[in-house]
Amino acid sequence: NNIIEVFGAQVLGMTVGETGRFQQIWGSGAIAGMFAMGAMVFRGGMSKRTAITIGITGIGAALLLLAVGSLQANASLVNGSLAVMGFSNGLALVGTLTSMMEFSTDAERGAYIGIWGMSIAFASGFSSIASGQLVTGLIESGLMSPAYGFASIFTLEAFITLSSLWFLLQVKHPCFDAGRKPDHATAVEGVSS
Repeated sequence: NNIIEVFGAQVLGMTVGETGRFQQIWGSGAIAGMFAMGAMVFRGGMSKRTAITIGITGIGAALLLLAVGSLQANASLVNGSLAVMGFSNGLALVGTLTSMMEFSTDAERGAYIGIWGMSIAFASGFSSIASGQLVTGLIESGLMSPAYGFASIFTLEAFITLSSLWFLLQVKHPCFDAGRKPDHATAVEGVSS
């Protein structure tokens, strides 16, 4: 989240060095989530849909926890929510990437992965612009205090994140089932439908 350092400074009174730890906490959680995704799906038999759903739900819950941390100005709660968010992001990231790879044929895999990466970049760019504008419009304008403004932004982000579960449920493809891998004909059929 691109506004997290600003949040740490304005709500928690942290220095630049202290807010820099936020990325380390989030990143460590993400790496742990990636390894957990591999263990749960590839060795434990959990479906990718379930793992991705857990990841998205965890991100949404972490954002709501971050909102509570903002209202309480509680650095421990903020650090915990960032670790949960990173872990959940690792689950969702690996699950969606490996699913995308299985949606395509060998010949088209690179193009589909490129499209997937481009959509992530557009989403990140839009999120950065929108969250920055919300900080300006809600907090820097004086409309809300930093604690309430950031809590509102994190809550909105949580609901947007959780709404993506509806789109996930619309995808029907055998690669989401535990222990099943589609053949090329099934992959092409899933991509074209």
